[in-house]
Amino acid sequence: MGKHQSPSESLQKRFTRSTAFLQAGDIAAARKGFVRLSKQLPHSAAVWYNLGLCHQHLGQYEPAIAACLKSLKIKPGQIEGWVNIGIAYLELDQLEKSEQAIRKALALNPDHSRALNSLGTIQVRRDNHDQARMCFNKSLEIQPANRDAKFNLANMELNLQNYGEAHTFIDSLLASYPDDRQSLLLKARIFLDQKELKQAAPIVLGLETDAPDEEAVLRLGLAYREAIRDPFGVITSAEKLIRRFPNEAKLWNSLASACFQLDGIEKSKQYYQKAIALDPQNPEFASNLGLAYSSLGDQKNAAIFYRKSLQLNPHHVEAYRHIAAMKRFKSIDDADAQQLISIWENRELDDLTTIETAFALGKIYDDCGLYDEAFAVYKVGNDLKFKESRLDLAAYFDHIQRIPRVLNSPSIITSQHKYSPRPIFILGMPRSGTTLVEQIICRHSEVYGCGELPCIERAITRLEKRANPMRVYPDDFRRIGQSELEIEAREYLAWVKRLHNIECAYLTDKMPFNFAHIWLIKALFPDSVIVHCQRHPLDVIVSNYFQLYGSDVSFVYHLEALTKYYIRYHQLMIQWQALYGDAIYNVVYEDLVSDVENQVRQLINATGLAWEDNCQDPKQSNTAVRTASIWQVRQGIYTRSKQRFRNYQSHLQEVIARLCEAGILDHSGNWIERA
Repeated sequence: MGKHQSPSESLQKRFTRSTAFLQAGDIAAARKGFVRLSKQLPHSAAVWYNLGLCHQHLGQYEPAIAACLKSLKIKPGQIEGWVNIGIAYLELDQLEKSEQAIRKALALNPDHSRALNSLGTIQVRRDNHDQARMCFNKSLEIQPANRDAKFNLANMELNLQNYGEAHTFIDSLLASYPDDRQSLLLKARIFLDQKELKQAAPIVLGLETDAPDEEAVLRLGLAYREAIRDPFGVITSAEKLIRRFPNEAKLWNSLASACFQLDGIEKSKQYYQKAIALDPQNPEFASNLGLAYSSLGDQKNAAIFYRKSLQLNPHHVEAYRHIAAMKRFKSIDDADAQQLISIWENRELDDLTTIETAFALGKIYDDCGLYDEAFAVYKVGNDLKFKESRLDLAAYFDHIQRIPRVLNSPSIITSQHKYSPRPIFILGMPRSGTTLVEQIICRHSEVYGCGELPCIERAITRLEKRANPMRVYPDDFRRIGQSELEIEAREYLAWVKRLHNIECAYLTDKMPFNFAHIWLIKALFPDSVIVHCQRHPLDVIVSNYFQLYGSDVSFVYHLEALTKYYIRYHQLMIQWQALYGDAIYNVVYEDLVSDVENQVRQLINATGLAWEDNCQDPKQSNTAVRTASIWQVRQGIYTRSKQRFRNYQSHLQEVIARLCEAGILDHSGNWIERA
């Protein structure tokens, strides 16, 4: 017969086994063992202490506190017990009780590193950053390898935007623990906060490979894709998180904003409404919903939500900017104008508020005919916006110039995919009339307007990354096979259908910047219709300079850079016209607004569509508009924007000189060469 175990031996084995479970991370099994032991050994301080640890690991903070207090009642001098109670109260956001517990621990040992770290965390929550820094530093003096203190110090410095210090502490951690996930997450967050997106990218992608389903990694991935303005990636990340946290308003707002960027306006409206239902006091959500209504042409509801945003936060300048865009001002005595002037005269504005206010107030001054005042405030906003950009303009301009040198003849290989619906690409410089042209075409019963789709840029990225070694655009694109082109054509249409419920034979894609990629468009969709929108170069430049964009198109915020960009666009379009001839139909904005009936008929004929009288009727324009032209296109066709640059000609002399050198204008600003 086997030897009988005494009760004390059996309990000791259970304690040892439960402790092993706790150390191995099997918290549920450990808790189960210690709960049983607490009934059998109710006077054991160690049992209650470890049970408290189990509860704490499981996020059960009130039971954790109760267990630790029982342990301390049995053995009062346990410093770790008081520290754990302090941490539990901190998790419950009960700072007073948390500090009382930590102070009791420090009364027993003033040099307890873990207690000092916890006290530092409490001081951070109270915004006592100097005291917090003293606590963390003292904790590290006592225990230089205290990972939590280094991490918390780095996190605090990040939140204070002391990026150098934050990098120093987190790099120290990563030197000892290069694979520590929390440290890598924080390192990536520092880079994102600094807008150092290239440095953040490998960390984010590495974490997503190693821990794709971890909540913190999913949230980091969402933040990264919002920072790089990848709406496709934002949708994927936000949808994954929403499945876990369906009642988190910010996630719905992120999803809505990504859909909005992809011109899925109806879906974005629904998601913004969901965000507001969950958080009705958020001024940003209200303003965003107002913008969705505005894009759908619902001025009444747009105004309601803009005003609601301002009720929640009277200084939410973005809402004022949207209101300014929605109405035409006759006098600066208007109440909204006066409010913006009052905000502008407050010289303690941060850069973001200054930028928003400058573009709103510039629009008001322009409406009121105060052109010098308008240009002056626009310049302030543009200078700040240009300064914050991370785009390498020299490299970007070199890239644009390389495209026509490499892709100097049509692609021999093209997709043979029989696609439906058939895309109509509307392109040109931003603010050249692409929105108006899309609205006209989409009045036709066979056309669905999809707005500005980034799908061609996405196809370029996918074609680059799918190859091994990775391709470079445009240099390696002549060697792409038919099957890959067909995959991308199908992928383009799949994403469009995911965003829009299309039942028409045609769709429009009016991404202006697609003008750079006509070679690839004709390789992917050889029978597609391409409509090129043109407008007087100075009107294009002024209109862009006066527009605050959501994407990083930094060249528009600097007149010299904007002029250089225009010249490169002009030269590139001349080459495409030579290569593709009548496959590109040119629409001149000034001709369109001056000779509406003939120009509209010619436009519809060029698309291959049968004529419908609806195409002449502005009331039939029901396509959502999210661009700068939201309210202009709702007003029908007008000539007010022709020769607008004349009001600002004295500020444009350097621009005119450069365009004269390029042979585009004469010295009086007259347009002499069209692409």
